[in-house]
Amino acid sequence: MIQDFNERRSAPRSRVFFGGEILIDSDLRPVECHVKNVSNGGANVVVQSGELLPDQFDLIIRKTNQKHRAVVTWSSGRQFGVAYRPSSGHDEKWSLASMLQKDAGRVPSLSTRPLASA
Repeated sequence: MIQDFNERRSAPRSRVFFGGEILIDSDLRPVECHVKNVSNGGANVVVQSGELLPDQFDLIIRKTNQKHRAVVTWSSGRQFGVAYRPSSGHDEKWSLASMLQKDAGRVPSLSTRPLASA
């Protein structure tokens, strides 16, 4: 039996398997994740552990070297969908060098403390 499927995404997604990081706060360590599919407007992400995450965070996709401001649109266990928030007209490229230049002398935190549970 074939059901009618109404696609609600505004942009088609491509299946991928990229490593990524979720940046919540500069004082907390990044949360490792896998990006399962991407589009111009969002992504499907799986986290390794069951840590609680906020509704908004920065998502870094290592393969494409892009940093997106992401908002969680749905979740199911350790898997969730995010929509990218509009930025200043283009996706921000991320690298440690650009981060250091942007922070002008601020040394990034190397904290390894666990995320606080809510």
